[in-house]
Formats: sequence, structure tokens, C-alpha cells
Amino acid sequence: MDKITNVLNTDYVSEKARTQIEVECELKPDSPVISLLGVTADAIVLSSEGFKGEVSVNGRVNFKALYVSEEDKIASLDYFSDFRTKIYGDIEVDDKLFGFGKVVDVEVVTSSNEMIKARAVVEVVVIGASRREVGYVDGDNLCKKTADVQESVLRTVVEGIFDVEEDYESGERVDKIVLLTTDLVLKEAKPSRGSLLVSGTAFANITYESDSGIKNLVVDLPFCEELDAEDVTPDDDLYLYGYIKDARIILTGDEADTNIGVEVTVAVRVPVFEMKNTAIPVDAFCVDRELKVVTTEGESYKKSGSWNYEERLSGSAILPEDAPSIGKIITLADSNDTVTAVNSYNDRIEVLGSFTSLLIYEDVDGLIRPFKIELPYDVSFEAVGGKAGGETYVRQAVCEVTAVAKRARDVEIMYVLKIYAYQCVRERFNYISDIEDCEDKIERKPITIYKRRDGEDKWSVAKALRIDPENLDFEEERFIVTYRQIE
Repeated sequence: MDKITNVLNTDYVSEKARTQIEVECELKPDSPVISLLGVTADAIVLSSEGFKGEVSVNGRVNFKALYVSEEDKIASLDYFSDFRTKIYGDIEVDDKLFGFGKVVDVEVVTSSNEMIKARAVVEVVVIGASRREVGYVDGDNLCKKTADVQESVLRTVVEGIFDVEEDYESGERVDKIVLLTTDLVLKEAKPSRGSLLVSGTAFANITYESDSGIKNLVVDLPFCEELDAEDVTPDDDLYLYGYIKDARIILTGDEADTNIGVEVTVAVRVPVFEMKNTAIPVDAFCVDRELKVVTTEGESYKKSGSWNYEERLSGSAILPEDAPSIGKIITLADSNDTVTAVNSYNDRIEVLGSFTSLLIYEDVDGLIRPFKIELPYDVSFEAVGGKAGGETYVRQAVCEVTAVAKRARDVEIMYVLKIYAYQCVRERFNYISDIEDCEDKIERKPITIYKRRDGEDKWSVAKALRIDPENLDFEEERFIVTYRQIE
């Protein structure tokens, strides 16, 4: 028998490897450190190169220290430390890899007036687009039952780097920028004529010193950028990845009104998957002879949906009894959130995590002090098209963070949590992997009477009777009579 072997490509995006590493850095201030308030850090993966079973990751950790200088003013310094690590996992040489880094913990190793040594624990996650080829057999002159399987092929990766700017008029003189932290939320990507429109919002959390003291400012930088993409269509599956590559503050204006210019550089990657349905033979038989059909289990992987969610949250933090009372809140630094669990249900997604921030305040004696705040949260949102047990990936950001001292040791924190989530679902199917002829021939009888059992469909009856399903008059009768011509 002639066999035709075809190949089904089931490329998909999934997590390939994950690890945590420690990165250290020494920060040397220009002026002596009187009191260290806190150290923050953020991580960026610059490149990911895959080999058989492992991936080499290069990245950078940016450290920032906030302290009180000898002039009794808040000051900051920053420096970076590069890292290189290898992660082992289910990785093939031809996988397209995307690496992401996130700082999960920062600690001060040593601190003196002249030097601060800090250590960051960085979680590195590598997501890859893999190709899974399923070779199935399609035979000539056979009665075949087919099933539709969704086939996905990674066609291209759209990449772009662009600048987003925003100006803010302070209405007073700004002496210096004390601290700058950034965050990013990518919302969606839409195909256009020969391009891809990527929209989102970058957030800049700025702490600056003015005539009236230390102030905090959150600047939103929305964008909708056009990236070159010739063959992207609305039927394609798109995955959004991005990070803030660089951020700058430019102060202009006169003595009475300083203009704060914010400019961030955003890097975006969009893997583009072409999706189509392919009819795969899952069962077969021959009218004239007996066959041995071997079936094998395969797996397809498809994106079930993507969603954006936003909610305003709040919580209270109480200082310990031995901590000095709050006289005035100066600023909130290093506002961030950490996801601890993601639960997927039908048409709903639940995200559990915690919001963290460093509260800098002035006590009743006029001394500047820090206090670490951690507020747990549990949010759920409607996700039409989501599946229970689906593999759900979440990117999140916090913005519009404010703090109000309600009493001497009680602080209310308000913030906006933004979440972008997408989900992938694995679907299993059986396909014909081999067909062999058997030596025993079918006994031909002129008349065959077949009693149909409950639940049998037209295909099952035709296979049992060894006749073409198209020639079967499948009615509601329990007994089916077929006439065969004697050879």
C-alpha cells in the first residue's frame, strides 16, 4: 500500500526554564552616608541564546540606594552590575527564546559612610517558541475519519525600540531629582497596513527636591507605536513582551517654574504565530481487506485569549510600637508587586500577590526614617474564553501610589494595579502513525445484518460492515442490512 507521510507543525510558546541567581554590586557615594534608607534594584535580560538542553542568559541589574547625606538631605546613587548565567531545561537548538528578569529580593551586605555593598536575588525566566512536528500517515483508497487540529507556526518576530516623552510643569523650582523608578504595561497589538500598532503605558515614579521639600510625582506615558510588520494579519496569534530599556529626566525652565521632562526608551518583542486548522486522519479502514491501524497521541497548543485588567486597591500599614511616630510623609519609593499564585477558571482568572513599597517619613523629632510596607491582595477578573486549568501568564504593574498618615503610626496606602494576562491551552488528539496490511482476508458474504448498538455513529457502523460511509443509509432502525456482491 502506498503511504503518504505528512507533517503537522505545532509550534507554541511555553516556559522553558526558570532559576534564581544572586548579583552583588558596590555603590560608592560622592558624599558620606549618614543614614541608609533603602536599596532597590531592577533587572533586565539583554540576550538569550539556546543550545540543546540549556540556555545562556546575559543581563544587567540596576541598583539604586536612597540615603541621608551629611547635609541632612535625601540623596541617591545608582550603579549597575552585569550577569551571565546558564539555565537547564527543555530547550532545543532551534527554539526562539525570550528572557525576562525580575528582582525578588534586595539586601544590604555591608554599609559604611564611604561604600554600600548590596546583593539582589534575580529570578530569570526563559520563555521559548518551540516546534513540535507530528508525522502522520495518510493512505490512498482508504475510508478515513478526520479531526480538525489547530496548527500554529511561528512566522516572524516583530521587534522595535522607541522613545516616549512627557513634560510636567512643577510650578516651583526643582533643585534635583532624588529617585526615579519605572514600570511598563503593554496592552495590545493590532495589525495595520504593513505594520503593527503596539499600545501601552510607561510609568515614571519621580522623587524630587523642591523649595517646599521632598515631593513625589507619578507620570503616565501612554503610547501607540507603529512597528514594521509586512505579513501580520488579524487572524494571527500575537504575544507581547517588553521592558523599559532606559529612562532620563531633563530639567528646564526658570527659577520660578521648573519643567520636568521625562523620556523613556521602550523595547518591545512580538512573536507572530500563523494559525490554521488542519484535517488529521484519526482512524481508517479498507473495504476490500483488513488493516492494522496504529494510532499515536499528539498535542497541540493554542492561545485561548488575552485580557487587560485594572483595579484601584488600598490597605493599611501600622508601624511597630517601638518605631517613632510619623510627623510627615516624605515619599514612597520602590513601589512594586509580586504575584504568588495564578488560578484559572472558566471565564475567570484569579491573581494573588502582594504590594511592597518603601515609606520614607519624617518623625516627630525631624529625623528621616524608612519603613517597609507589604500589603497582600487577591483580585479576580472576567476572562471570556479562558479555560480552567489553562497555562496563564501574567504581567503586572502598579501606578498612582499615594500614602496618607491617618494616625501617628497608621498609614493608608492607595494604588492602581494593572494586569495583562494571556492563556494557552494544550489539546490532545490521536493521529494515524502507521498502517499495515494483514494477511487474513475479509470473508465476503452476500447479505450482512448488523444490529446497531446505542451510541454508535455512522462511522462506527460503516467500519464494522466494511463499506464506504457514503454508501451507508444510516437511519434510526436498530438493524442495518447491507448487500454485498459476490466476487
